[in-house]
Amino acid sequence: MEHKIAVIVIQENMMIGGIETYVFDLIKKVKKDNNTMVWVKKHNARVCESFKPELYDGKVIIWNSITIQKIKKLISEKNIERCIIITFDMFQFASADILKARVKNALIETYYFIPHFVGRTYYLEENFKNSYLKKKTKKRTSKIIKKMIENSNIRFFETTHIKTLNSKYNTKLELNNYRLWVPQKGLNEREFDKSSRKKVFYRDYFNIVTVSRFEFPHKGYLIGLLKSFEILKRKHPNLHLTVIGYGDGKNRIESLIDSFDVETKKAIHLIGQVSPELLDEYYLDANLNISAAGCCLKGAALGVLSLPVRHYTYNCETYDYLPEGNNSLLSKESGKPIEKFIERTIKMPFEEYLEKSQVSFDYYKNISNCYYDYSELYNRSNHSSLNPKDYALIKTISKLYKLHIFRIRFLSLFNRIIRKIKRKG
Repeated sequence: MEHKIAVIVIQENMMIGGIETYVFDLIKKVKKDNNTMVWVKKHNARVCESFKPELYDGKVIIWNSITIQKIKKLISEKNIERCIIITFDMFQFASADILKARVKNALIETYYFIPHFVGRTYYLEENFKNSYLKKKTKKRTSKIIKKMIENSNIRFFETTHIKTLNSKYNTKLELNNYRLWVPQKGLNEREFDKSSRKKVFYRDYFNIVTVSRFEFPHKGYLIGLLKSFEILKRKHPNLHLTVIGYGDGKNRIESLIDSFDVETKKAIHLIGQVSPELLDEYYLDANLNISAAGCCLKGAALGVLSLPVRHYTYNCETYDYLPEGNNSLLSKESGKPIEKFIERTIKMPFEEYLEKSQVSFDYYKNISNCYYDYSELYNRSNHSSLNPKDYALIKTISKLYKLHIFRIRFLSLFNRIIRKIKRKG
Protein backbone atom coordinates (compact mmCIF):
# COMPACT_ATOMS: atom_id res chain seq x y z
CA MET A 1 0.00 0.00 0.00
CA GLU A 2 1.18 3.52 -0.78
CA HIS A 3 0.26 5.14 2.51
CA LYS A 4 1.05 4.27 6.10
CA ILE A 5 -2.33 3.18 7.35
CA ALA A 6 -4.09 2.78 10.68
CA VAL A 7 -7.28 0.72 10.80
CA ILE A 8 -9.49 1.58 13.78
CA VAL A 9 -12.41 -0.74 14.56
CA ILE A 10 -15.06 0.20 17.12
CA GLN A 11 -16.48 -3.01 18.61
CA GLU A 12 -17.55 -3.02 22.26
CA ASN A 13 -17.25 -6.76 22.90
CA MET A 14 -15.47 -9.62 21.15
CA MET A 15 -17.53 -12.72 21.83
CA ILE A 16 -18.31 -15.31 19.13
CA GLY A 17 -20.60 -13.84 16.49
CA GLY A 18 -20.71 -12.83 12.83
CA ILE A 19 -19.46 -9.26 13.28
CA GLU A 20 -16.91 -10.30 15.91
CA THR A 21 -15.48 -12.99 13.64
CA TYR A 22 -15.21 -10.46 10.83
CA VAL A 23 -13.37 -8.04 13.13
CA PHE A 24 -11.07 -10.78 14.41
CA ASP A 25 -10.03 -11.86 10.91
CA LEU A 26 -9.62 -8.26 9.79
CA ILE A 27 -7.31 -7.60 12.76
CA LYS A 28 -5.12 -10.53 11.77
CA LYS A 29 -4.96 -9.29 8.16
CA VAL A 30 -4.04 -5.72 9.15
CA LYS A 31 -1.23 -6.99 11.38
CA LYS A 32 0.03 -9.32 8.68
CA ASP A 33 0.31 -6.35 6.31
CA ASN A 34 2.34 -4.45 8.95
CA ASN A 35 -0.24 -1.70 9.30
CA THR A 36 -1.37 -0.22 12.59
CA MET A 37 -4.40 -1.87 14.19
CA VAL A 38 -6.53 -0.17 16.85
CA TRP A 39 -9.42 -1.85 18.63
CA VAL A 40 -11.85 0.47 20.43
CA LYS A 41 -13.78 -1.47 23.07
CA LYS A 42 -15.84 -0.70 26.12
CA HIS A 43 -14.11 -0.64 29.51
CA ASN A 44 -15.38 -4.01 30.74
CA ALA A 45 -15.50 -5.71 27.33
CA ARG A 46 -16.40 -9.39 27.16
CA VAL A 47 -13.84 -11.29 25.08
CA CYS A 48 -13.95 -14.89 23.86
CA GLU A 49 -11.01 -16.89 25.22
CA SER A 50 -9.96 -18.03 21.75
CA PHE A 51 -9.67 -14.39 20.61
CA LYS A 52 -7.49 -13.22 23.49
CA PRO A 53 -4.05 -14.41 22.26
CA GLU A 54 -4.47 -12.44 19.01
CA LEU A 55 -6.03 -9.36 20.61
CA TYR A 56 -3.66 -9.07 23.56
CA ASP A 57 -0.37 -9.92 21.85
CA GLY A 58 0.94 -6.36 22.20
CA LYS A 59 0.57 -5.62 18.49
CA VAL A 60 -3.01 -4.36 18.73
CA ILE A 61 -3.46 -0.88 20.22
CA ILE A 62 -6.46 -1.00 22.56
CA TRP A 63 -8.55 2.03 23.50
CA ASN A 64 -11.60 2.27 25.74
CA SER A 65 -12.85 5.30 23.80
CA ILE A 66 -12.04 7.23 20.65
CA THR A 67 -11.08 10.90 21.05
CA ILE A 68 -9.43 13.60 18.97
CA GLN A 69 -6.41 13.56 21.31
CA LYS A 70 -5.88 9.81 20.82
CA ILE A 71 -6.21 10.12 17.04
CA LYS A 72 -3.68 12.95 16.88
CA LYS A 73 -1.23 11.10 19.14
CA LEU A 74 -1.54 7.94 17.02
CA ILE A 75 -0.89 9.88 13.82
CA SER A 76 2.13 11.61 15.31
CA GLU A 77 3.77 8.57 16.95
CA LYS A 78 3.13 6.10 14.10
CA ASN A 79 3.58 8.61 11.24
CA ILE A 80 0.12 7.73 9.94
CA GLU A 81 -1.08 9.24 6.67
CA ARG A 82 -4.52 7.65 6.50
CA CYS A 83 -6.89 6.41 9.22
CA ILE A 84 -9.71 4.03 8.33
CA ILE A 85 -12.39 3.96 11.03
CA ILE A 86 -14.90 1.09 10.86
CA THR A 87 -18.15 1.33 12.82
CA PHE A 88 -21.20 -0.91 13.17
CA ASP A 89 -24.00 1.43 14.24
CA MET A 90 -25.11 5.03 13.68
CA PHE A 91 -24.01 6.21 17.12
CA GLN A 92 -20.48 4.92 16.56
CA PHE A 93 -20.38 6.45 13.09
CA ALA A 94 -21.40 9.86 14.39
CA SER A 95 -18.64 9.79 17.03
CA ALA A 96 -16.08 8.86 14.35
CA ASP A 97 -17.29 11.16 11.57
CA ILE A 98 -17.18 14.27 13.74
CA LEU A 99 -13.42 13.74 14.08
CA LYS A 100 -12.81 14.19 10.36
CA ALA A 101 -12.96 17.96 10.30
CA ARG A 102 -10.76 18.25 13.39
CA VAL A 103 -7.74 16.37 12.07
CA LYS A 104 -5.65 18.31 9.55
CA ASN A 105 -2.44 16.28 9.19
CA ALA A 106 -3.93 12.97 8.01
CA LEU A 107 -6.89 11.65 6.06
CA ILE A 108 -9.68 10.18 8.17
CA GLU A 109 -12.05 7.81 6.39
CA THR A 110 -15.17 6.74 8.29
CA TYR A 111 -17.30 3.72 7.41
CA TYR A 112 -20.57 2.34 8.62
CA PHE A 113 -20.98 -1.41 8.07
CA ILE A 114 -24.71 -2.14 8.42
CA PRO A 115 -25.04 -5.40 10.38
CA HIS A 116 -28.82 -5.73 10.62
CA PHE A 117 -32.18 -4.83 9.06
CA VAL A 118 -33.88 -3.76 12.31
CA GLY A 119 -32.77 -2.08 15.53
CA ARG A 120 -32.66 1.26 17.34
CA THR A 121 -28.92 1.76 16.89
CA TYR A 122 -29.13 1.30 13.11
CA TYR A 123 -32.43 3.00 12.22
CA LEU A 124 -32.83 6.07 14.40
CA GLU A 125 -36.60 6.53 14.04
CA GLU A 126 -37.13 3.20 15.84
CA ASN A 127 -36.24 4.98 19.10
CA PHE A 128 -39.61 6.77 19.07
CA LYS A 129 -43.14 5.47 19.58
CA ASN A 130 -44.75 8.87 19.00
CA SER A 131 -45.80 8.93 15.34
CA TYR A 132 -44.87 12.61 14.84
CA LEU A 133 -41.37 12.21 16.29
CA LYS A 134 -40.88 8.95 14.40
CA LYS A 135 -41.87 10.58 11.10
CA LYS A 136 -39.68 13.65 11.64
CA THR A 137 -36.69 11.55 12.68
CA LYS A 138 -37.12 9.21 9.72
CA LYS A 139 -37.16 12.17 7.32
CA ARG A 140 -34.00 13.59 8.86
CA THR A 141 -32.30 10.18 8.95
CA SER A 142 -33.13 9.69 5.27
CA LYS A 143 -31.18 12.83 4.38
CA ILE A 144 -28.24 11.72 6.52
CA ILE A 145 -28.17 8.23 4.98
CA LYS A 146 -28.29 9.65 1.44
CA LYS A 147 -25.36 11.95 2.25
CA MET A 148 -23.43 8.96 3.66
CA ILE A 149 -24.11 7.00 0.47
CA GLU A 150 -22.94 9.96 -1.61
CA ASN A 151 -19.71 10.04 0.40
CA SER A 152 -19.28 6.25 0.09
CA ASN A 153 -19.46 5.74 3.86
CA ILE A 154 -21.78 2.72 3.90
CA ARG A 155 -20.91 -0.94 3.36
CA PHE A 156 -23.17 -4.01 3.45
CA PHE A 157 -22.96 -7.60 4.66
CA GLU A 158 -26.24 -8.75 3.05
CA THR A 159 -28.52 -7.71 0.17
CA THR A 160 -31.35 -7.51 2.73
CA HIS A 161 -29.61 -4.51 4.30
CA ILE A 162 -29.57 -2.75 0.93
CA LYS A 163 -33.26 -3.51 0.41
CA THR A 164 -34.01 -2.20 3.91
CA LEU A 165 -32.42 1.19 3.15
CA ASN A 166 -34.35 1.38 -0.11
CA SER A 167 -37.59 0.56 1.70
CA LYS A 168 -37.10 2.84 4.70
CA TYR A 169 -35.37 5.83 3.14
CA ASN A 170 -36.13 5.57 -0.60
CA THR A 171 -32.41 5.40 -1.40
CA LYS A 172 -32.89 3.55 -4.72
CA LEU A 173 -29.66 1.56 -4.39
CA GLU A 174 -28.97 -0.96 -7.16
CA LEU A 175 -28.15 -4.37 -5.68
CA ASN A 176 -25.66 -5.20 -8.42
CA ASN A 177 -23.61 -2.08 -7.71
CA TYR A 178 -22.51 -3.23 -4.24
CA ARG A 179 -20.13 -6.02 -3.35
CA LEU A 180 -21.06 -7.68 -0.09
CA TRP A 181 -18.55 -8.03 2.72
CA VAL A 182 -19.40 -11.66 3.41
CA PRO A 183 -16.97 -13.67 5.56
CA GLN A 184 -15.41 -16.40 3.44
CA LYS A 185 -12.49 -17.27 5.68
CA GLY A 186 -10.51 -20.30 4.62
CA LEU A 187 -12.93 -21.51 1.96
CA ASN A 188 -10.32 -21.72 -0.78
CA GLU A 189 -8.00 -23.69 1.51
CA ARG A 190 -10.33 -26.70 1.57
CA GLU A 191 -11.53 -29.21 -0.97
CA PHE A 192 -14.97 -30.73 -0.80
CA ASP A 193 -14.77 -33.60 1.69
CA LYS A 194 -16.87 -36.38 0.15
CA SER A 195 -15.70 -38.90 2.76
CA SER A 196 -16.90 -36.61 5.56
CA ARG A 197 -20.39 -36.41 4.04
CA LYS A 198 -20.43 -40.18 3.50
CA LYS A 199 -19.35 -40.82 7.09
CA VAL A 200 -22.09 -38.71 8.68
CA PHE A 201 -24.72 -40.02 6.27
CA TYR A 202 -24.17 -43.72 7.01
CA ARG A 203 -23.55 -43.60 10.76
CA ASP A 204 -26.28 -44.78 13.13
CA TYR A 205 -27.53 -41.33 14.20
CA PHE A 206 -28.60 -38.09 12.49
CA ASN A 207 -27.05 -34.92 13.92
CA ILE A 208 -28.46 -31.42 13.43
CA VAL A 209 -26.26 -28.44 14.32
CA THR A 210 -27.48 -24.92 15.02
CA VAL A 211 -25.25 -21.95 15.81
CA SER A 212 -26.76 -18.85 17.39
CA ARG A 213 -26.60 -16.24 20.11
CA PHE A 214 -29.30 -16.77 22.74
CA GLU A 215 -30.85 -13.42 21.97
CA PHE A 216 -34.63 -13.19 21.87
CA PRO A 217 -36.83 -12.42 20.02
CA HIS A 218 -34.15 -11.90 17.32
CA LYS A 219 -33.03 -15.57 17.41
CA GLY A 220 -36.42 -16.88 18.50
CA TYR A 221 -36.21 -19.65 15.89
CA LEU A 222 -34.09 -21.58 18.42
CA ILE A 223 -37.11 -21.98 20.71
CA GLY A 224 -39.13 -23.31 17.79
CA LEU A 225 -36.34 -25.64 16.70
CA LEU A 226 -36.10 -27.20 20.16
CA LYS A 227 -39.86 -27.75 20.25
CA SER A 228 -39.80 -29.28 16.76
CA PHE A 229 -36.90 -31.50 17.76
CA GLU A 230 -38.83 -32.75 20.79
CA ILE A 231 -41.73 -33.78 18.51
CA LEU A 232 -39.52 -35.41 15.85
CA LYS A 233 -37.46 -37.29 18.44
CA ARG A 234 -40.50 -39.47 19.17
CA LYS A 235 -40.62 -40.59 15.51
CA HIS A 236 -36.85 -40.71 14.94
CA PRO A 237 -35.04 -42.05 18.06
CA ASN A 238 -31.61 -41.66 16.43
CA LEU A 239 -32.02 -37.87 16.09
CA HIS A 240 -29.50 -35.58 17.84
CA LEU A 241 -29.27 -31.79 18.14
CA THR A 242 -26.04 -29.87 18.79
CA VAL A 243 -26.63 -26.28 19.97
CA ILE A 244 -23.64 -23.94 19.84
CA GLY A 245 -24.12 -20.50 21.30
CA TYR A 246 -24.26 -18.18 24.27
CA GLY A 247 -26.18 -15.18 25.53
CA ASP A 248 -28.52 -13.73 28.11
CA GLY A 249 -31.30 -16.10 27.03
CA LYS A 250 -29.42 -19.23 28.13
CA ASN A 251 -31.71 -19.80 31.13
CA ARG A 252 -34.71 -19.82 28.83
CA ILE A 253 -33.07 -22.45 26.62
CA GLU A 254 -32.10 -24.60 29.60
CA SER A 255 -35.60 -24.36 31.12
CA LEU A 256 -37.19 -25.50 27.87
CA ILE A 257 -34.79 -28.44 27.55
CA ASP A 258 -35.47 -29.44 31.17
CA SER A 259 -39.16 -29.77 30.33
CA PHE A 260 -38.44 -32.57 27.81
CA ASP A 261 -38.33 -36.30 28.59
CA VAL A 262 -35.05 -37.95 29.58
CA GLU A 263 -34.20 -39.41 26.15
CA THR A 264 -34.81 -36.11 24.38
CA LYS A 265 -32.66 -34.23 26.89
CA LYS A 266 -29.81 -36.71 26.39
CA ALA A 267 -29.93 -36.11 22.61
CA ILE A 268 -29.54 -32.32 22.94
CA HIS A 269 -25.93 -31.21 23.27
CA LEU A 270 -25.64 -27.66 24.61
CA ILE A 271 -22.04 -26.75 23.78
CA GLY A 272 -21.69 -23.04 24.55
CA GLN A 273 -19.43 -20.80 22.51
CA VAL A 274 -16.46 -22.21 20.61
CA SER A 275 -13.56 -20.76 18.63
CA PRO A 276 -14.01 -20.15 14.87
CA GLU A 277 -11.50 -22.92 14.13
CA LEU A 278 -13.28 -25.51 16.29
CA LEU A 279 -16.65 -24.37 14.94
CA ASP A 280 -15.75 -25.77 11.50
CA GLU A 281 -15.40 -29.23 13.02
CA TYR A 282 -18.85 -29.02 14.62
CA TYR A 283 -20.35 -28.06 11.27
CA LEU A 284 -18.59 -30.94 9.48
CA ASP A 285 -19.84 -33.43 12.09
CA ALA A 286 -23.45 -32.52 11.28
CA ASN A 287 -25.84 -34.08 8.78
CA LEU A 288 -27.80 -30.83 8.61
CA ASN A 289 -27.12 -27.21 9.60
CA ILE A 290 -30.15 -25.16 10.67
CA SER A 291 -29.07 -21.61 11.50
CA ALA A 292 -29.71 -17.97 10.68
CA ALA A 293 -27.85 -15.65 8.31
CA GLY A 294 -24.05 -15.90 8.47
CA CYS A 295 -24.04 -19.01 10.66
CA CYS A 296 -26.12 -20.80 8.05
CA LEU A 297 -23.92 -19.58 5.20
CA LYS A 298 -20.77 -20.70 7.01
CA GLY A 299 -21.98 -24.30 7.24
CA ALA A 300 -23.14 -24.26 3.61
CA ALA A 301 -19.72 -23.00 2.53
CA LEU A 302 -18.15 -26.07 4.15
CA GLY A 303 -20.40 -28.36 2.10
CA VAL A 304 -22.83 -29.14 4.93
CA LEU A 305 -26.47 -29.22 3.84
CA SER A 306 -27.92 -26.02 5.34
CA LEU A 307 -31.35 -24.50 5.91
CA PRO A 308 -31.71 -20.74 6.58
CA VAL A 309 -34.32 -19.83 9.20
CA ARG A 310 -36.49 -16.80 9.71
CA HIS A 311 -35.60 -14.07 12.22
CA TYR A 312 -37.92 -12.60 14.86
CA THR A 313 -40.31 -15.50 15.26
CA TYR A 314 -40.55 -18.23 17.89
CA ASN A 315 -41.57 -20.71 15.20
CA CYS A 316 -38.75 -22.39 13.32
CA GLU A 317 -39.47 -21.64 9.66
CA THR A 318 -37.22 -22.15 6.64
CA TYR A 319 -37.33 -21.58 2.88
CA ASP A 320 -35.06 -24.00 1.02
CA TYR A 321 -31.63 -25.56 1.16
CA LEU A 322 -28.75 -23.26 0.35
CA PRO A 323 -27.80 -22.01 -2.17
CA GLU A 324 -31.37 -22.14 -3.55
CA GLY A 325 -32.54 -20.29 -0.44
CA ASN A 326 -29.70 -17.75 -0.57
CA ASN A 327 -32.05 -14.78 -1.09
CA SER A 328 -33.88 -15.75 2.11
CA LEU A 329 -30.85 -15.63 4.44
CA LEU A 330 -32.29 -12.59 6.20
CA SER A 331 -35.91 -12.83 5.14
CA LYS A 332 -38.73 -11.51 7.31
CA GLU A 333 -41.34 -13.38 5.26
CA SER A 334 -43.15 -16.44 6.57
CA GLY A 335 -41.40 -19.69 5.70
CA LYS A 336 -42.29 -23.37 5.86
CA PRO A 337 -42.25 -25.51 9.04
CA ILE A 338 -38.78 -26.92 9.73
CA GLU A 339 -40.09 -30.42 10.54
CA LYS A 340 -40.86 -31.19 6.88
CA PHE A 341 -37.32 -30.32 5.77
CA ILE A 342 -35.69 -32.30 8.59
CA GLU A 343 -37.69 -35.38 7.69
CA ARG A 344 -37.00 -34.84 4.00
CA THR A 345 -33.26 -34.77 4.74
CA ILE A 346 -33.46 -37.89 6.93
CA LYS A 347 -35.15 -39.80 4.09
CA MET A 348 -32.96 -38.35 1.32
CA PRO A 349 -30.97 -40.87 -0.79
CA PHE A 350 -27.21 -40.58 -0.45
CA GLU A 351 -26.70 -39.53 -4.10
CA GLU A 352 -29.09 -36.58 -3.69
CA TYR A 353 -27.61 -35.65 -0.31
CA LEU A 354 -24.07 -35.67 -1.72
CA GLU A 355 -25.05 -33.69 -4.81
CA LYS A 356 -26.76 -30.96 -2.79
CA SER A 357 -23.77 -30.74 -0.43
CA GLN A 358 -21.36 -30.45 -3.38
CA VAL A 359 -23.47 -27.74 -5.06
CA SER A 360 -23.52 -25.79 -1.79
CA PHE A 361 -19.75 -26.06 -1.35
CA ASP A 362 -18.96 -25.01 -4.94
CA TYR A 363 -21.34 -22.04 -4.88
CA TYR A 364 -19.99 -20.44 -1.73
CA LYS A 365 -16.37 -21.32 -2.39
CA ASN A 366 -16.45 -19.35 -5.63
CA ILE A 367 -18.60 -16.47 -4.42
CA SER A 368 -17.17 -13.04 -5.31
CA ASN A 369 -16.38 -10.82 -2.31
CA CYS A 370 -13.90 -8.22 -1.08
CA TYR A 371 -13.76 -9.48 2.48
CA TYR A 372 -10.12 -8.83 3.34
CA ASP A 373 -9.46 -6.04 0.87
CA TYR A 374 -9.59 -3.11 3.25
CA SER A 375 -7.64 -1.05 0.70
CA GLU A 376 -11.07 -0.78 -0.98
CA LEU A 377 -12.03 1.48 1.91
CA TYR A 378 -10.35 4.52 0.37
CA ASN A 379 -13.18 6.99 0.43
CA ARG A 380 -14.00 9.07 -2.60
CA SER A 381 -14.56 12.07 -0.38
CA ASN A 382 -12.85 13.27 2.76
CA HIS A 383 -15.70 15.56 3.71
CA SER A 384 -17.75 14.85 6.82
CA SER A 385 -21.17 13.37 6.13
CA LEU A 386 -22.65 14.88 9.29
CA ASN A 387 -23.10 18.56 9.99
CA PRO A 388 -23.22 19.81 13.61
CA LYS A 389 -27.03 19.57 13.72
CA ASP A 390 -26.96 15.98 12.48
CA TYR A 391 -24.37 15.08 15.08
CA ALA A 392 -26.37 16.77 17.86
CA LEU A 393 -29.51 14.86 16.82
CA ILE A 394 -27.77 11.48 16.79
CA LYS A 395 -26.05 12.25 20.10
CA THR A 396 -29.40 13.08 21.70
CA ILE A 397 -31.00 9.89 20.36
CA SER A 398 -28.04 7.86 21.65
CA LYS A 399 -28.74 9.18 25.14
CA LEU A 400 -32.39 8.17 24.82
CA TYR A 401 -31.26 4.72 23.70
CA LYS A 402 -29.00 4.36 26.74
CA LEU A 403 -31.93 5.25 28.99
CA HIS A 404 -34.01 2.61 27.19
CA ILE A 405 -31.32 -0.04 27.79
CA PHE A 406 -30.97 1.00 31.45
CA ARG A 407 -34.73 0.64 31.91
CA ILE A 408 -34.74 -2.84 30.37
CA ARG A 409 -31.85 -4.01 32.55
CA PHE A 410 -33.38 -2.51 35.67
CA LEU A 411 -36.73 -4.22 35.04
CA SER A 412 -34.98 -7.51 34.29
CA LEU A 413 -33.03 -7.30 37.57
CA PHE A 414 -36.16 -6.30 39.47
CA ASN A 415 -38.12 -9.26 38.05
CA ARG A 416 -35.32 -11.69 38.96
CA ILE A 417 -35.31 -10.42 42.53
CA ILE A 418 -39.10 -10.78 42.76
CA ARG A 419 -38.92 -14.37 41.45
CA LYS A 420 -36.26 -15.26 44.03
CA ILE A 421 -38.35 -13.77 46.83
CA LYS A 422 -41.41 -15.74 45.70
CA ARG A 423 -39.41 -18.99 45.52
CA LYS A 424 -38.08 -18.48 49.06
CA GLY A 425 -41.56 -17.59 50.28
